[in-house]
Amino acid sequence: MDLDRLVLDIKLALEFTSNLKNENDSLQNKIVSLESHIAMLENQLKEKEISCNELLDQKNADENTILDKIVSMQMDQKLKEDFKELSAAHCDLQELHTKTLAAHTIELVKEKEEAAEGVEEVRKELEKDIRELKSGHESQVTRFQEEIDTLRNQVQEGHRARVEEVAKVRVNF
Repeated sequence: MDLDRLVLDIKLALEFTSNLKNENDSLQNKIVSLESHIAMLENQLKEKEISCNELLDQKNADENTILDKIVSMQMDQKLKEDFKELSAAHCDLQELHTKTLAAHTIELVKEKEEAAEGVEEVRKELEKDIRELKSGHESQVTRFQEEIDTLRNQVQEGHRARVEEVAKVRVNF
């Protein structure tokens, strides 16, 4: 029953480990998605910066140029703010990933220690059982040897008695 419990504990630990790995993989996928989105936003930001520079070079210093510049700068600011927010979210996800990985590692270490303790207990029990079986086997061997010796003695006694009878019968004839 202890082995069944140990096997069940190991299965549960493996299932928990699998769940943690799935959660870790999901977080990794989210991080990759955010990094991709950040890269896209960086590209958009660069494109907007280039676009703003081209507009500044092409336009005159009239009111339309000023308005275009303001709009472009607002867009840049918005992209920068979005980039900051996504960077912060990325950092949060990385921190969560680190914590999850640390918790997962701690849990694996605990499970490994528990499994090692269980294996050690089973090993000790098996060694005890083996000693008991050897002891029982040795006593049975001794008992069988004693019975064999007794039977040999009986056979020898019977053989001597028969030899004596045969000798008596020969003497009588």
